[in-house]
Amino acid sequence: MVDLSGGFPVGYQGRNGGTLDTITTMDPDVMFNDLRRVLSQKSDTMVCAGTPYDTRQGLAGGHAYSVFGVAVIKNERLVKLRNPWGKDSGIWTGAWSPSWLRQNNIEERDFLKCVEGEFCMPYNDFIKNFDAMTIVYSLGQSLTEKHIKGSWTMDKPKEVFLLKLETDGEVFIA
Repeated sequence: MVDLSGGFPVGYQGRNGGTLDTITTMDPDVMFNDLRRVLSQKSDTMVCAGTPYDTRQGLAGGHAYSVFGVAVIKNERLVKLRNPWGKDSGIWTGAWSPSWLRQNNIEERDFLKCVEGEFCMPYNDFIKNFDAMTIVYSLGQSLTEKHIKGSWTMDKPKEVFLLKLETDGEVFIA
C-alpha cells in the first residue's frame, strides 16, 4: 500500500548519472510540454530539479531548485527556477539570467522579472545542467481511489482493465 496523501511523484533522471538531456526514452519537446501543462494549471503541484556535483555558470552543485514557470520568449523556450537559499549565490549566470538581461539591455518584466534567488534559463541549458527533475502532482480533494487486488503469474492470463473517465482529469495507475 502506498500513501499518496502528499501527492503523486513522477521522476525524471539522466541516463547513467548524466544530465536530463541524456534521457533517451523521452523527447525533450515532450518534457517541455509536460512542464508547460503542469505549471499552467492552478494546483498545488510542485516541480523541483537537481544539479549534479560538477556544475557551471553559477549553479550550486548537488543542489535542488524549485521550477515554477516555463515560457517561450523571442522563440526561446525558457524555464524559471528559484534557489531555495534565496540569495544571489547558486543562480544561473548564463543566457537569460538577471545579469545577462542587464548586460543585454533587456527589460526584466512579466515572466523575466525575478526576485532574489530566482532566474530564467534556456530550456536546452536546463536539460544540460540538471540531472534530475521531479513533478509532484497534487491529488487534492477530487482524488478518488479504486483498488483491485490480484496478481499476475506466467500461467494465469493477464487481466485487462477498461478505464472510462466521465470528466476531464488526470489518471495515475500504480
